[in-house]
Amino acid sequence: DLRLANAKALEWYRQRGYQPKDMAHVQEALGGVMAAAVSGATTPLIRALLRMSVLACPRGNASGGDAIRHGILNIMRNHGIKEGHRPGIECKFIEQWHQKLHTNSAPDDIAICEGYLAFLSSGNPDDLFRTVWERAKLTREDLAKMAGCGFKDHTKSGASGLNVNPVHLPKLYNDMNGYLGLLKHVHGGTGLFDLCEACKGQYPDHGAECMAFEVFNERDSPHVLGKIIDLRRKLESALWKRDILMLDVLLEDQFRMVVERTDWGNLGRDDLIGVLVCMLRDLGLSRRDVSLDQGLDMLLRLAHGDHGQAERWGAEWCKLMFAACDRVAVLCAGLADEVAELLQGC
Repeated sequence: DLRLANAKALEWYRQRGYQPKDMAHVQEALGGVMAAAVSGATTPLIRALLRMSVLACPRGNASGGDAIRHGILNIMRNHGIKEGHRPGIECKFIEQWHQKLHTNSAPDDIAICEGYLAFLSSGNPDDLFRTVWERAKLTREDLAKMAGCGFKDHTKSGASGLNVNPVHLPKLYNDMNGYLGLLKHVHGGTGLFDLCEACKGQYPDHGAECMAFEVFNERDSPHVLGKIIDLRRKLESALWKRDILMLDVLLEDQFRMVVERTDWGNLGRDDLIGVLVCMLRDLGLSRRDVSLDQGLDMLLRLAHGDHGQAERWGAEWCKLMFAACDRVAVLCAGLADEVAELLQGC
């Protein structure tokens, strides 16, 4: 359900209603269950599938759930916006969104709030819907469907969910910007900096904490690859903690993005071997696969240690290196095929 919701194939709000504190509590608890499941995974395949789901799981924060409900009410009351039978400025969008936040608050609300802030800045309703599309790939039709449960046409105006142009009230900007921070705290919080902050007090040692922020500051540099691997090794003993696991998965994702941006044409052959070794070490930390470790060990011996009495880059050495790479490639391709087959069969 998490990955389907993340891919917009399943709406959070389909045929159900709930209070924000319930969603926030479930998200927080689910993160803990996920961490325990990953720690106890018995095979590389199960571990790979679970780790793929981690980034689709918001951190959650049980203490922030009620703040979502009270926060939007306070904004409406402080700025004289009509709420139910309470008189005030009539804005169908705010009234409808207020009802959604009370009955179906979800990660989508982060994008909706960002879109509303864009509208408040420009006064152009198109900026709202454009921003929501860019941030969360939600169309106006998707926003209209958000009236499907719990607050259908609460305004009695014929409005279809959130597919309605709001009234331009620029005085709301500062309060809404603060409210966006609350939504991100409860439904988001999975960015690299957010997780580095959230893990304070949970790191195995102070050195790991300092290294986490070093990685964040150098996150786009090709030289950060080694630091990511060192940090992930330090975090291994604490992966049973929800926030540490989420940070570890995000570090793996950041590693992949840096590698994908590498200009391979400008690397020498020894540098290419070095990057390959880094990639396999990173993969080994995620998979904990004995076969992969054995293949990596052979490759490391050829790259950095025992050359099997063969001259580096000589014919025999290259044959051995090719064999080592071929073994690792077969293992990686096999796991990828298994994962793809399982996901396609869902």
